[in-house]
Amino acid sequence: DLYSTTRDTRARLMSGGLVIDMAGGRNSLHLAAENGNSEAAEVLYRACPQLAELEDLDGARPRDVALREGARAATISAGRKAVVDLLGAEPIPSQEELRAQAQADVAKGRKRLDLVEAAQKV
Repeated sequence: DLYSTTRDTRARLMSGGLVIDMAGGRNSLHLAAENGNSEAAEVLYRACPQLAELEDLDGARPRDVALREGARAATISAGRKAVVDLLGAEPIPSQEELRAQAQADVAKGRKRLDLVEAAQKV
């Protein structure tokens, strides 16, 4: 099932009061990280630290999303850097590595959309 990851994640977290059912399997912490909203990221992380370890359908955790969005923008904003620091102590990959990961995510997203469109035509 194309959306099994999203459903599994949603089922695991509903007991904690956080429901996940967003495009690409992202949760609210992914979205805060993507937008560099460090205040929202901190509130969400403190409320449910498990969100930081959940991967979207591309296999990216919220920290990865913040880094890759920064690579797309050619610089990691202060907000995204704060999210990255909050969510993990691993070294930050080079801009080239992050850009390559971001491009791979775009390709996976396109493929996923093509599958959804093909399934809707059936």
